[in-house]
Amino acid sequence: MPTPIVTSTHQRALVDTGSTVGEADCSATGALDKKIDSIDGGNGCADIAGRNREFYSVRAVDIQPPRANPTDMVTALPSINYRRLVLAGLVAIVVLLVCQVALIGSLSSTIMAARDAAHLPVFVPRPVLSLLELLSTGYLIVWMYAAIRPRFGPGIGTAVRSGLAVWFCLGVIVTIHMISDNFGFPPGIIMLIAAGMLPALVLASIAGAWAYRE
Repeated sequence: MPTPIVTSTHQRALVDTGSTVGEADCSATGALDKKIDSIDGGNGCADIAGRNREFYSVRAVDIQPPRANPTDMVTALPSINYRRLVLAGLVAIVVLLVCQVALIGSLSSTIMAARDAAHLPVFVPRPVLSLLELLSTGYLIVWMYAAIRPRFGPGIGTAVRSGLAVWFCLGVIVTIHMISDNFGFPPGIIMLIAAGMLPALVLASIAGAWAYRE
């Protein structure tokens, strides 16, 4: 049996899946009878009464709400303020430099004794490489904070997450690599340096987050 298409509000109000239409309903819906006749070739209400007054079962089309476009969600995120990122990176670098000087100063005798015991070459300072490392680390911390800030919100908690993420990449992974490749330092010294990097990176991240604005 063909299924008619519900095209009007009046028809939709009369349609009830599996329902029965009486004679009073048919007399009030002559326009609907003509529509049914034109579709099914029957005789309106008389044809319906001959079928034990069974009406057509119409299954309405589900109307789903529009789905969100993933590209619209991405573009809705605020962009990084690179001018403030430069300033915040400088603040993070200053804090990181102070923490590194304090860490190396407190462990200098232990590190030098470990170098002598491992018969490593004499330490020669390389200020250009040290400055490049410091700049890269400081700006990486602040960029990480700016990248996750729209998701976690501004504040110390997000800055701590940023510092922990950078410490995991630069401290934990590098420590595992140095221990596995046996660079000559005792594993205890390497893990001690990695543990000292944690508060330094977290404090630098908090300082950079304080200076950053979107």
